[in-house]
Amino acid sequence: MQQSFTKQFMQDHCGCYSLSKLSACSFMNSEPISLESILVSKIPFKDKFWFICKQLATKEENQQIAIRLAEIVLPIYERRYPDNKAPREAIEAYKAFIAGTIGLDELLKKRRAAYAAAAIKNELNDYLMSFVESVTA
Repeated sequence: MQQSFTKQFMQDHCGCYSLSKLSACSFMNSEPISLESILVSKIPFKDKFWFICKQLATKEENQQIAIRLAEIVLPIYERRYPDNKAPREAIEAYKAFIAGTIGLDELLKKRRAAYAAAAIKNELNDYLMSFVESVTA
C-alpha cells in the first residue's frame, strides 16, 4: 500500500473535502505527505478509513483489513458470549473463501449464522459487518 503522497495526489483524491478544508489539515503542511501523518491527524476516523479503503487499498488489502478488524473486536464478543462460536467461524470461513478452500455457499452459510447470532445478541458492530460485506461483493 502506498505510504507517501504528493499534495496533488491528495487534492485529486480528497473525496468530500473541499480544497480549502483539505488545505487546513495538518498533514498538508509537508511534502511528501506520509500515511502515518494522515492517520495521526485530527480528521475524523471515518474519513481516514474512507481514504485508506476507497483510495489506497486494493480489494485484497481491504479484505485483509476487514478480517483484521473483525479479529480485533471478536474477543470482546466472545468474552460476553463464550458459547457462541458463529462469529469466529464466519471469520475463519471468510479466510478460507479468500484462500479458495471453500465455496461461496459455505461462506454464506457461516455468514448467515453470524448474522443470526448478532441479531439474537444485538451486539456485533453494524458498521464493521457492513464493511466486511462491502469488500466481499
